[in-house]
Amino acid sequence: MASLLFITHVKKDNTSGVWKKTLAQRAAFERLGFTVDFVYENDNDLVIDTGTAVKQISLKHRYLFFFNLSQNINKRYDFVYLRKPHGGLYPLFSSMAINKVRAINPLCTIYMEIPTYPYNKEQVGVKGFISNVVYKISLLLYKKNIKEILFIGDGPDRIYGISARKISNGVDLSSVSLSQPYKKNNDIFVFAGIANLMFWHGYDRLVRSIGHYEGEHRVKCYIIGDSEPEFSRLKAIANEEDPEGRVIFLGRLADKDIKTVLEEVNICVDALGRHRSGNNNNSSIKSKEYTAMGMPFIKSHYDDAFNNDDFYVFQVDADESNIPIDEIINWYQTLSDDFPLRERTIAEEKFSWDEILRPIFNREKDTKCK
Repeated sequence: MASLLFITHVKKDNTSGVWKKTLAQRAAFERLGFTVDFVYENDNDLVIDTGTAVKQISLKHRYLFFFNLSQNINKRYDFVYLRKPHGGLYPLFSSMAINKVRAINPLCTIYMEIPTYPYNKEQVGVKGFISNVVYKISLLLYKKNIKEILFIGDGPDRIYGISARKISNGVDLSSVSLSQPYKKNNDIFVFAGIANLMFWHGYDRLVRSIGHYEGEHRVKCYIIGDSEPEFSRLKAIANEEDPEGRVIFLGRLADKDIKTVLEEVNICVDALGRHRSGNNNNSSIKSKEYTAMGMPFIKSHYDDAFNNDDFYVFQVDADESNIPIDEIINWYQTLSDDFPLRERTIAEEKFSWDEILRPIFNREKDTKCK
């Protein structure tokens, strides 16, 4: 079997969509026939999980993540899948880990995933600028070893002079279950947004729209997530513009509690503000999860994983306008009673990580295993 080193400095967090994505990718790699060493961060430790053993290395500082990893790479890998180093000074020593792998096996094939492209406007402020500069400098020291960049978003055929390929986000269908097999007909129409809250989620658009809503329907909205500073900003907006308390903040919830909340939800909410980060072409993880749950959803960005006529997606304008509450409710009422089952089937056909990753690795994996 071909061996693969999957490197990410994502922190273990069972409520995080990004963490769930890395777990789903790891499971897909294993189903595709790789032996996987999975690298991540947990409680200020560097963790190397081989599937049969877990090694934890205490970090004197979190930005020494890649330095410590390089000191603990001592085996031959056929492939590396590197999630783009980002945030603070994390990228500083990333070249050491990649170059160590190639020193042991000069024929190792290395892919780097850029989860959001372009990403420049998502890194705001002085710290974001410095982090981006550090990343670009460190990349110069190992870019020659990267075979291909896999990006999610809207990008060219080459990035940093490296061959680039667009991919979509996917979902682990074994861990995301159907919320409810039939259409809900509640007395109150319920929205729900689930996110590690950021300004580009644009939930403030929905908060304001519900606060100002004077239509004939009874509505409310749950917001699940507690990331700062956006959580406090949204609560302040709701206190000012939603005096009836129709927007309810639930904070961070475990999966089982989210499933309970979704039992009364009609429409889920994907990002409504990607245009704010200059990245209105995006393949969101959350929309793929909603599809697997059989939950219809609203979004404002463009995602070519979906078609213009997908019955379970309501597209709102990518600007700062109000969200058309009545129009969304009327649209929902036109959906067939069995739409959740049909939506789930689409997720099974289109959004499996196995099918997304298989074309990237199959030919070269077969060659290396001969």
